[in-house]
Amino acid sequence: MAGKKRRKKPQPGRRPAVVVEPDRRAAALLAAAGPCGVPAEASRRRLRIGYAVLGVATASGVVVPALLERAGAAHDGAQFAGALTGLVGACVLGFLHVATRSVSHGPDLRWVTARTLTGVRTLDLTALVRIRRCRFPGRYRGWDDLWLIDARGVSLRLDEPEVIARVAALLAPPHSGEPVADGPATATARVSHHAAVRLGLATRSHLRRVARGCFDWLLAIYLPGAAALLGLLATWLLATV
Repeated sequence: MAGKKRRKKPQPGRRPAVVVEPDRRAAALLAAAGPCGVPAEASRRRLRIGYAVLGVATASGVVVPALLERAGAAHDGAQFAGALTGLVGACVLGFLHVATRSVSHGPDLRWVTARTLTGVRTLDLTALVRIRRCRFPGRYRGWDDLWLIDARGVSLRLDEPEVIARVAALLAPPHSGEPVADGPATATARVSHHAAVRLGLATRSHLRRVARGCFDWLLAIYLPGAAALLGLLATWLLATV
């Protein structure tokens, strides 16, 4: 038809350029870590401060309501406050080592710098001394982390597949004919059987797998309840005895 404009057909092989924006959070972590990562002493000092703050806050949440009830200023609610304090304190204690954001850097990506509740810390993957697994199953999505501790005393809990694959490669036995001397210290780290299964370095029978799953479920259910019960009993004892 006259006056009707034809649409231009897209040319084959020509696609709009995709602009990849840099990860600002990863860049911020690298800037905070510096070229050699966060010093281990700084990480340990922040962790000690975090333990101290959590201890003072938990003690205050248990002692203050009990003293108020004992003095007659508050008649109800002290035991509930103690139970809530125990529950929250146990949850926060478990999250002090959890990596909320991490980035790998350094030679052969040996360092993992992560942000935690107590600040930024750097873990050396080639100098791990202990590896454990923390698994808490949930209805929709639970936690299945590896708890890594290096020779400097820095620890992280993380579940990133790339980091776990590198740790498994460092722990894997060398092939026949390869030298074993001068290898990374991680190769001699203490690894729990539960963590070895997560790393793919060990297998587990069906019966042991079912038993471990039941144990993880019971731990996830009763551990918070036990912490809440301890807070309730401590508040009740301080208020009545």
